[in-house]
Parts: sequence; structure tokens; C-alpha cells
Amino acid sequence: MGTVTLDIALLLEIAGGIVVFGGASVYVVKAVKKVLKPMTDLKDEVQRHSEFLDNDNKRLKKMEDTIDEMRKAQRLLLRSQLTVLEHLETNNATGKMAKSREDINSFLIEN
Repeated sequence: MGTVTLDIALLLEIAGGIVVFGGASVYVVKAVKKVLKPMTDLKDEVQRHSEFLDNDNKRLKKMEDTIDEMRKAQRLLLRSQLTVLEHLETNNATGKMAKSREDINSFLIEN
């Protein structure tokens, strides 16, 4: 009967050791997470800022493209107005007026 008691005692010691190491490992994991939290928070914030920057770059590119189109349209309008002024002054710039009309038509068709 003495050996059965020793086996149960050994089993209880092993189970107690497992419980102690398990409990300790929970606290170790919590401590590691607490130590690494500022680094993970910073990493998440940098990732979020990277996404914001990417979205801003896309918006800026779209706005720059729109501004370029507006510049082209303004140049075309100014050229056609210059042609009309020249025609009004000389009554002879009909070739340039036809060319301006073609430019305006092609611009409107493309856009």
C-alpha cells in the first residue's frame, strides 16, 4: 500500500508542477504582450498612415489630371478667341478659324 501512495503523490506533484508552470506561462505571455504593445501599436499606426498616404496620393494624381485637362481646354479657348479677334481685325483669317473649329471638335470628341 505504500507504493500506491507514492505513485499518487508523484502524480499529484507532476500535476501541481504542470499547474504552476501553466499559470506562470500565462503571466509570462501577458508580460511579453505588455512589453511588445507599444511596438505593435506603432506598427499598426504606421500601416494606417501608409494607407492614408496612398489614398491621398491617388486623390492628388486625379486632381492633377483634372487640372491638366482644364489647362488644355483653356489654351484651346484662348487660341480660338485669338483667331476670332484676328478675323475681326483682318476679315481674312478664315483658314485659321476653320483650324480652330477642327481643334475644338477634336477636343470635345476626345473628352
